[in-house]
Amino acid sequence: MVMISFKVVSLVTLLIVLSGVAGFFTYQSLTGEEPPRNWGVVENPMPAPEIRLHDVAKEGEFLLSAQRGKVVLIFFGYTNCPDVCPLAMLMYREIHERIRGTPMEGKVETVFITVDPYRDTPEALLKYARQYRTPATMLTGDLNELRSLAKIYGVPVEYYTTTGEKISEEVVRGLLARNENYLVGHGSFVYVVDRQGLLRGFFMIGTEIKEVLRIIEYVMRA
Repeated sequence: MVMISFKVVSLVTLLIVLSGVAGFFTYQSLTGEEPPRNWGVVENPMPAPEIRLHDVAKEGEFLLSAQRGKVVLIFFGYTNCPDVCPLAMLMYREIHERIRGTPMEGKVETVFITVDPYRDTPEALLKYARQYRTPATMLTGDLNELRSLAKIYGVPVEYYTTTGEKISEEVVRGLLARNENYLVGHGSFVYVVDRQGLLRGFFMIGTEIKEVLRIIEYVMRA
């Protein structure tokens, strides 16, 4: 697991450094045809690190390894997020709307993993999914599980005041006790896992929906 964590973190970091600007990534063809634009590809696809968390809608365990046969999109976020997370939820909704009635219907799993379990109760996550009218799978767990998983996937989780000052978890607990707000930094990547459970790549929130659908269809055929 340590080796996988190192590879994933190194891959994401390297591609960000090489890209220099959002939306421009290196890629390699998976099927011999021209790849979709605006996404990063794992050069040597590896088994995606296991996800074993609580599915708040089904009130049971979610296992990534149990999703074989589906393309799985994975995003780390939180319900009080002011910018990127609403875009992720809108994207998830549009994906399901666009694939309805097509051969891809039922073969795409959209996953939202909270990075803020203090405030993201199961009820809050369910409400958030209903608010955006998306069938996304909303996952939570205990703080250590979520932190470890975020680290494995290369997602930096940091806390900030509403004015942008970085703060410690101890300060966060104080803010919670006073019912005051804070922000969570968590990145803006969506990870793409293929039907065999291999981590194929990632793209950024804000990628045009037609490109997102191309990525899904491309990985579906890989």
